[in-house]
Amino acid sequence: MTAAQGVQTRTQHILPFFPQGKCLASTYHQEKLSDKAKLKLKAYQIYDMNKLSMRDIAQILEVNVSTISRWIQQVKKAKSIRRYQFIETRSKAPLNTPRDTVLIPEVKEKILEIRKKFKCGKDKIAKYLNRDFDIQISPSTVHRYL
Repeated sequence: MTAAQGVQTRTQHILPFFPQGKCLASTYHQEKLSDKAKLKLKAYQIYDMNKLSMRDIAQILEVNVSTISRWIQQVKKAKSIRRYQFIETRSKAPLNTPRDTVLIPEVKEKILEIRKKFKCGKDKIAKYLNRDFDIQISPSTVHRYL
């Protein structure tokens, strides 16, 4: 039987490395959490309930000690505001990516003509294009064309 979407489920993690079948306390989490977020919760539980060192937890979960420290800080922050969605890993893609400029062949030819005729830099070429051909292009765009 599956739980309804958005309903909290109860799971109990039994870890084989604890003596006498000792298990962690049950955690409440949403089904929407990824496996990585559940691993972060598990690391926090091991640290909080059993008072193991971060080095031992890192050996158990086979990750770096600094990673365990960062995970524990993230879970503490998420627990304090009661939002486990903040445990999820965020995208590492840049927010602002440079746009691909579309090279218009006519404008490129005019830039090269002005460059041959007057032998000037990008600033003056942009002024000539604006004055003579009513093409408004920034000097940085002219520089990309060159």
